[in-house]
Amino acid sequence: VETVTDEQAFNMQQQLAIKEGIFAGGTGAASVHLALQIFLNNQRSQSVLAIIPDTGLKYLSKLQLEKNLNRQIATIQKRTTNY
Repeated sequence: VETVTDEQAFNMQQQLAIKEGIFAGGTGAASVHLALQIFLNNQRSQSVLAIIPDTGLKYLSKLQLEKNLNRQIATIQKRTTNY
């Protein structure tokens, strides 16, 4: 069992939104953070799978995203409303 802090999960949420256009929830972001750490610690010799179970829409009131993300978040919401 591995532990991911809230700060690590929130940082990954921001990275996923900015770099990949993926608006993940905290659990999904924590999963990606841990998968990335496992991948890097194994000298990139294996494939690693991370599952993102939901979007971050229900967590918007809890996130402390930077103001310049508002436009990107709106675009992501439009893309995911039909899912």
